[in-house]
Amino acid sequence: MNQILTFAFIGGDLRQVRAISGLVHQGHKARVFGLEGISFPHDIEIYKSKDVPDCISGADVVVLPVPYHNGEETLNAPFSSGKIYLNEIMDAMHSNQILLAGKVDAYIQAQAESRGISLTDYMKREEMSVLNGIPTVEGAIEIAMAETAHTIHGSRCLVLGYGRIGKLLAQTLKGLGAEVYVAARKCSDLAWIKANIG
Repeated sequence: MNQILTFAFIGGDLRQVRAISGLVHQGHKARVFGLEGISFPHDIEIYKSKDVPDCISGADVVVLPVPYHNGEETLNAPFSSGKIYLNEIMDAMHSNQILLAGKVDAYIQAQAESRGISLTDYMKREEMSVLNGIPTVEGAIEIAMAETAHTIHGSRCLVLGYGRIGKLLAQTLKGLGAEVYVAARKCSDLAWIKANIG
């Protein structure tokens, strides 16, 4: 390992626990806030912060969830005992820290730029987007199974679009024995559909 970093995780869901576990097992340090409703594995050592400034102080990297907010000026923090305001997070950060967030928009970009904070949208990384698509596909199939009286196997299924989610969904449905149809606009997508789905 090259360098041991301290990560501050604020808000989020069970995906944060997996990320925290992975980083701690690699030798990094983790501080958390806004995850009070989650039980962490006993084999990982984390610092449970008393508030946002306490969590961010001493951190090299601050990690926000995906999506980072809930449509308001508060953080996406379903396991928090209270609301966490985005401006409180930004005010606690300093310019030598790195901010990671999912589904970054103009609001947080402007906040980071005005404070000289380096911001990275980890959902713009292809490997993150693809892997994040897997639970989305599983959720879609779960809903389809719950809302229909017959099996996916043998069903005729239409997938609209052949982006990351569309590709995964079409392949998964085909693997379950569905007769899959895909609608797309791009000529390149239509070629890939013919090659992958038939």
